[in-house]
Amino acid sequence: MINKVVIYIFLALAVPLFIAPGILRAEDFPQLYTLNNGTTVTLYTPEGILSEMTQRDASGNLMFYPEGGGCYYLIEDISSPLIVNKGDGEFFPMSEEVILDALREIDVDGRTVDMHIDIYILPLPRLYYMKSTSIGCRIFLSPGVWEVSGSTVASVVTHEFGHCFQKAYLPYSDEEGWAIYLGMRGILDDPVYTECAIHMNRPSEIFAEDFRILFGGAPAVYPGSIENPNLVQPTEVEGLEIFMASLAGDAEVPVSSGAEVITSVGNYPNPFNPVTTIRADFNGPAIGRDVSVRIYAADGSLVRDLWSGTISQQTFEKTWDGMNDLGVRTSSGIYFYRVTAGVDSRTGKMLLVR
Repeated sequence: MINKVVIYIFLALAVPLFIAPGILRAEDFPQLYTLNNGTTVTLYTPEGILSEMTQRDASGNLMFYPEGGGCYYLIEDISSPLIVNKGDGEFFPMSEEVILDALREIDVDGRTVDMHIDIYILPLPRLYYMKSTSIGCRIFLSPGVWEVSGSTVASVVTHEFGHCFQKAYLPYSDEEGWAIYLGMRGILDDPVYTECAIHMNRPSEIFAEDFRILFGGAPAVYPGSIENPNLVQPTEVEGLEIFMASLAGDAEVPVSSGAEVITSVGNYPNPFNPVTTIRADFNGPAIGRDVSVRIYAADGSLVRDLWSGTISQQTFEKTWDGMNDLGVRTSSGIYFYRVTAGVDSRTGKMLLVR
C-alpha cells in the first residue's frame, strides 16, 4: 500500500511536465531575445503561461496573472456561447517561430529602438478581451479558432509593436508631435478621428497601421493596405516615414555634451508655411556667448546656416523662410534646427507643409 501511495504522489507531481510536448520548465521560462533594431523582448509561451502564470478561483475558473499586474479570466471551452465562431473546434495559439521572425524583420529605417516589451502568446482567449491587445509595453496575442496564418501573425505582431513604439516615442503628452503626425495624415482637429471613435478611426490605431506598413517585413505588410480604407496609404504621404522613424531619435543631429546654458528651444507655428520662428531660452551664463542656428534635413544634411553671433539677452528668436543657403525653396517635409551656445546644443523638429 505504501509503495502505491508513493507512486501516486510521484505521478501527481509529474503531471505538469506532460501537459503538452516541449513544455518549458520554470527555469527556462520566459525567454529573452534581442532584436536587430535593439529592442529586447521577453516571450511567454502558451505552455509556460498555463504552468507558471495561471491558477483557479474558488469556482474553478482559470485565471491568468501576467507580470506587471492584472488578472484575466481565460475561456477554456470553445463551446462557450461567448465564442460565436467555433472554427475547427479548438483554440490555436500563434506560432512562436513566426512571431519571432516578424519581430526580427521590423526595421525602423535602421534606427535603434530602445524599448523592452513583454509578449504573451495566449493559449486561450481572455474573457472580455478576445482580440490581441497591447497595454503599455505588454502585448497579448490571442489564439484563433483556426490555425492562424503566418501573414496574419506577422501583421498582428507588427501592429501591436507599433502601439508600443507610439507609447514610447510619441506619447499623448507630446501635443506638438501629435499635431505634426495628425497634420501629415490630414486628420488634425477632425472630430471623426478621436480615441473615442470606431476602431479604425482612432489615431493610435492609424499610427500602428502606418508603422506596420512602413517598417514591417513582407509578411506583415501583405496585402499592403491599412485597416481604414478612407485614408491615403502611409507610403503615399510625403515625409511620413521620415517623421515616424525620426521619433526614435537617431535622425536628429547629435547634441554636444557640456555645461547647460540653453534651457529650452521651440518653433512656432509648427507645422508651418512658409515661415516659422525659432526661439531659444538661455540662462545667465549664455549672455555674450557665440550662438549659432542651423537647419538640417531629416537625413542630417545641412540645409541652411541660418545665423551666428553673440546674444545680449536670455531669449532669442530667429525666423526661417524655408529657403536653403542658395536661396532655393525647400520641399515639404521634416526638418531639424540646432541651436548651439558654446559647448551646449539643443535640437528641435519641425514640419514644412507647402
